Amino acid sequence: MTGLYTDTKLSGTLTSATSVANVTIYVTLDGNPVAPATTTNPGIIFDSRFQQLNSNLTGAIATLSGGTITTAYLELILSTLSAHSFDFIAPNVGGGVHTISVSWAVTGTANNGTWAGCVGPGVIAVEQVKNFSQNSPIVIQ
Repeated sequence: MTGLYTDTKLSGTLTSATSVANVTIYVTLDGNPVAPATTTNPGIIFDSRFQQLNSNLTGAIATLSGGTITTAYLELILSTLSAHSFDFIAPNVGGGVHTISVSWAVTGTANNGTWAGCVGPGVIAVEQVKNFSQNSPIVIQ
């Protein structure tokens, strides 16, 4: 389970506020990233939220008090992407004792806003798959 919180606030003469929050999951086998992660992109984003609030209400109210009516707007842009389940595949592992590590990071940025995130509890299932065909090995692309 993951959760994201974003908050944007406009006050005074501010006309725009943004908040971004992400939950990134990292899976390694013997210290190496497991596909689809790579050494250059070791984490997979499970949740991501972008929130932006735009308005010209402060200017519109000031103009209205002068006797002239102007067009006012309030715009909220919210984009959320969620995975909540993902398969990591390590082909050709070989025999022996191996170490699987799972970790996560909650990151974000804010401009006139705040962000937060949480992770847990989670379930990890490891499945061993053997290929018994003598002529065609398993190919993962």
